[in-house]
Amino acid sequence: MSLVSFCSAKGSPGVSTLAIALGQLRSMTSQTVVLEADADGGVAAARLGLSYEPGLADLLSAFRRETPDPGEVLRFRQVITDRFGIVTGSGSADEMTAALSLSGLGVAVAAGSIPDTDVFADLGRVSARSPQLCFAARSVATLLVARPTIDEIQTLPSRVDSLIRAGAEPVLVCLGDRPYDPRDVADHLGVELFGVWVDDPTSAQSVWTGTADKRVIRSAWWRSTTTLADRVDALLTPTYAPIAAVGPGALPVDLTHLASEATGTRTPIERTFA
Repeated sequence: MSLVSFCSAKGSPGVSTLAIALGQLRSMTSQTVVLEADADGGVAAARLGLSYEPGLADLLSAFRRETPDPGEVLRFRQVITDRFGIVTGSGSADEMTAALSLSGLGVAVAAGSIPDTDVFADLGRVSARSPQLCFAARSVATLLVARPTIDEIQTLPSRVDSLIRAGAEPVLVCLGDRPYDPRDVADHLGVELFGVWVDDPTSAQSVWTGTADKRVIRSAWWRSTTTLADRVDALLTPTYAPIAAVGPGALPVDLTHLASEATGTRTPIERTFA
């Protein structure tokens, strides 16, 4: 069906966490696979107690030898639920970089052509030379996750340019809304603001560790996550039902330690980048 990519320009703003969370939500209506195509190595195996084999390294090796049917990608996933799986990335950055450089393109093309399956590619941090850019180029959208802070904003224009030059269609997801207004950041970059994800590190970390409860469903973090999921659904599905009510325990996440939304005043971006 469709391929959607997730990436960052600097630091660790939660790309893997967002890809896993939105992948699980998407799997409520469509078979979904998260594919760890980060050249720096994957994290899902270590965090979720999964195996590295079968994984992306094996998938890339298979595509180096031949060009299998796109559905063969599913053979390398590790099943989490009946409609959600993960193709884990290797823990070795050297292995991942070499494998992606050799056969990443073939896997990217296949990932966007699997019948009845959506693939969310976690690309990690990207630059102009990243071998995983081939996934962004073949995605219906690439969600660029960034904090609206001065050090990240300074890096973003060159990353947006690299994505566009590679053939991608980047959109911005801001982690938090301080000190700069996410709308101003998107305008500065010349891209669409896809959404704002509440910056709550404790809750975000628990995506990997437990089960949702009623407090989670009522939280600002959860509302922002489901809002992003609804936007992805709208992107991939002509007609869809927004995620309005999800029962406790519906997802393998634990978001019980909730933090309030950030407070403070925003800094006009034009004052910094005039």
